[in-house]
Amino acid sequence: MPKQEVTVSHIDSKIIRLGIIGSGSFVQSDYLPNFSKIQGVKISAICGNTPEKVKTLANKYGIAGAYTDWRDMLNVVPLDAVAIATPNYLHDIQAIEVLKHGYHVFVEKPMAITLGRAKKMVALAKATKKILMVNQSKRYSPVFLSAKDFIIKGGIGKIYTMNLRIAHSGPDSDEKRGDWFFDKKRAGGGSILDLGIHMVDIARFLTNDDIIESYNVFTQLVKRGDVEDNGILIAKTKEGVILSVETSWTSFRNESSVTIYGENGVLYISELPEQRLEFVNTRGKKESIKLLSKLQPYETNPYQHFIACIKGDAHCKSEGFDVIKSLRVIIKK
Repeated sequence: MPKQEVTVSHIDSKIIRLGIIGSGSFVQSDYLPNFSKIQGVKISAICGNTPEKVKTLANKYGIAGAYTDWRDMLNVVPLDAVAIATPNYLHDIQAIEVLKHGYHVFVEKPMAITLGRAKKMVALAKATKKILMVNQSKRYSPVFLSAKDFIIKGGIGKIYTMNLRIAHSGPDSDEKRGDWFFDKKRAGGGSILDLGIHMVDIARFLTNDDIIESYNVFTQLVKRGDVEDNGILIAKTKEGVILSVETSWTSFRNESSVTIYGENGVLYISELPEQRLEFVNTRGKKESIKLLSKLQPYETNPYQHFIACIKGDAHCKSEGFDVIKSLRVIIKK
């Protein structure tokens, strides 16, 4: 994947003023606990649909501004950056408005539910010289960073094929999560978009290769709504690597794993239920690969990475202009 250089206006201030759009379960479990612990970050405002919930979260984390209208928040509160974790169909609408205000953007995956919308986000980020970081969190996982290091050093040699699987029991397993996941107009798709985007993106990340051809088959087995709960995507990269990506919302446990077949052997990557890296060479000899031990927090935590990028201390590893290439594999238009 050839790298594209994007000029970004960094912030030299010691304090980054952050706004958060969204107050759902993921904001509560990941966004607030992570951003609130980063030195030099002040969460200045939060916005959500439920006034009581927003006020409770604002009080818990010492946030001065609590809003139920995200446009009001952007117009009233001076900010440097905004993190967005809302239903998928809102991502591009809110990100574009944030960029127009001159703020950096951290947006949940998928970055948009159509390619046209995603392209507008990328174009505006470039025009405003602001960071548009998509939370493709697996790029920051120590096991995948360690696997990439092993591949770069030639451990597996030429890559032939990859099998990727990601699964959990579905969005409805968490009572706090919204019904919008099962509505195609708001979600954009089911398990293939929700989960498959992770594995398509990590395949591109590990191989440093772009996908040129893809097909998928999907079904709805037990979940409600008009989106799939299980699906398989088959793809081919420019270098001829064949990928098989399996996604499921009906698994009894959380799974995230990749198996890579290459000229020197097979690399087994397990992220969930446990982080483990194992290589079996062509003679059948097994070797446990140690995970990289000297990674910095901003390399393994996407929230810290975003702040480091704003300050100019890191180069964004999941910028919108690159992530859109992963989205294109799943969404054709």
